[in-house]
Amino acid sequence: MTVLEQSRKVVQRPMQNGILDANTITRIGTWNVRTLYQCGRLEQLLHEFDNYRLDILGVSEMRWTGNGKMISDGKIVLYSGAKEHHVHGVGMVLSKTAAQALVGWKPISDRIITARFQSRHAKITVIQVYAPTNEADDEEKDAFYDQLQDTITVIPNHDIKILLGDMNAQLSSDRQGWENVIGPHGSAAVTSDNGERLLSLCNLNNLCIGNTYFIHKRIHKKTWRSPDGATHNEIDYVCIHRRWRSALRDVRVFRGADVGSDHHLLVTSIRLKLKRVAGRNTVRSFASEKLKDRVNAEHFHIELANRFQILDNSASIEEQWAQIKDAAVETAERTIGRRRGTQRERWIQDRTWSLLDERRVKKRQRDQAKTEEERNEASQAYRELDRRVKRSCRADKKDWLDRKGTEAQLAADQGDSRTLFRVVRDLNGKVLQEMTTSLEHEAAKVGLRISTDKTNVMAVGRMTPVRITLKPDTHKVASPAELQPEDNVVSSSPELICMRTLICVDEAAFQATLLSQVEETASQITLLTKVDEAASYAKFQLEVNEVTFHDKFQSEIDEVTLHAKFQSMVADMDHQVLLTPGSADM
Repeated sequence: MTVLEQSRKVVQRPMQNGILDANTITRIGTWNVRTLYQCGRLEQLLHEFDNYRLDILGVSEMRWTGNGKMISDGKIVLYSGAKEHHVHGVGMVLSKTAAQALVGWKPISDRIITARFQSRHAKITVIQVYAPTNEADDEEKDAFYDQLQDTITVIPNHDIKILLGDMNAQLSSDRQGWENVIGPHGSAAVTSDNGERLLSLCNLNNLCIGNTYFIHKRIHKKTWRSPDGATHNEIDYVCIHRRWRSALRDVRVFRGADVGSDHHLLVTSIRLKLKRVAGRNTVRSFASEKLKDRVNAEHFHIELANRFQILDNSASIEEQWAQIKDAAVETAERTIGRRRGTQRERWIQDRTWSLLDERRVKKRQRDQAKTEEERNEASQAYRELDRRVKRSCRADKKDWLDRKGTEAQLAADQGDSRTLFRVVRDLNGKVLQEMTTSLEHEAAKVGLRISTDKTNVMAVGRMTPVRITLKPDTHKVASPAELQPEDNVVSSSPELICMRTLICVDEAAFQATLLSQVEETASQITLLTKVDEAASYAKFQLEVNEVTFHDKFQSEIDEVTLHAKFQSMVADMDHQVLLTPGSADM
């Protein structure tokens, strides 16, 4: 049985006091990857994420700038980095299950990020950190641990707290005075200064260090390897609240995972079940492209006309709107169906994946070398393969961008806007940037106050709606993982920039905005409510997808119908509503 197969083997243990489900395992890892600001590194990380069946992976030294959230290869990537320089940086990769359980997240600094998840028994707060090295100035280390303590302090007491990351700390097996913090299996000869700081932090917050409670071979405990291969230390840790220590099933290193880093992947298995957050059912859009076919379009129009003929005109406005909505949705379901999810094209080619497999083999040979000569030979071969992987990734990325550019140009020449926007979305990496800071800042510039209460937002919305255009220089469009300096060829022309309107809305303002600013060809308008838990305020945002604005366009929308639509949208803020007459994609 290989190491990877062993990592996937689930050993059953009985329930303890009926608190946890022994059959449900959540796998959480932490890994210092040295950098993700390099062509192909993110794809390699996600590949290993799948190989080791992780639910949550904390990442240190991402080296991305800014903070945000993005989708890549079906996983959610959260990141928090420095403002300008590509240094430090932390983040988390979430599986689909973990993403559905995500309650909220907060980028604290380029060394600390937190995420909160719903589980069957309690909420889980995961803190991923990248601590200063042991040789760093005391001022830098003090500032980091003070900020980390402040971060832990504001976490609700009933949450399950999990602290993990590259602590740059060494812990010995001497437990005197720290019996409630560490177990008997520390690996260092002497506890370092950073180790003392970590012990004090854990003791203050009732945390215990999971690595020290499990017996493993030395190679399955050491998380870092020196460049010359002569020194191996355990400096990455997983800590959990003392009350939940029995939930830990194992904490160990998996040396087979490889992204070209000098750190090994550290994984813990926890008897906890992540629970999907209620109210997050994703509704797939209708396959409206099928209406381009004449037969499908006629079938749809006939079905819809038949449904409209039996509507009750004597009903109230709200009831009529509900009937119209149900008729259109049910007709679309029967005739064109909903759009299937699409797998994003992978730009890394097979030859590069083969090189990655060869590099992984050389890493194993290097780690298992018995003599100095064998280790040096394997290390040299590993470094050479690593250089070849980097060159191959850059070549693959260039080829992919060339293909996408040709596809986009052809779509533009043919007037195929759907394909054009799909290509642009692929180039931008489907970034879901957090907009709270920039929107609040832009709103403040024009005197727009964002209230902390939904009712107040509705009440104070009797001001002129404000249109905010997010430009490349004020809001990053592309992921740093997708666009490297040598690959940054994406056009920043205004035609490719998403236009958004932020409003604090009451009924009159909503109607005025639609009647004055919505283009006749608009396909879909959605009223969204987005809540930032950290700032504790709600924002109403009117989002128009894939359209442009005309300042003086007067849309021919019946005001009575508009009133009914507004009431329905306020009642169900997450429901998408069509506002273009004759459109059926609701």
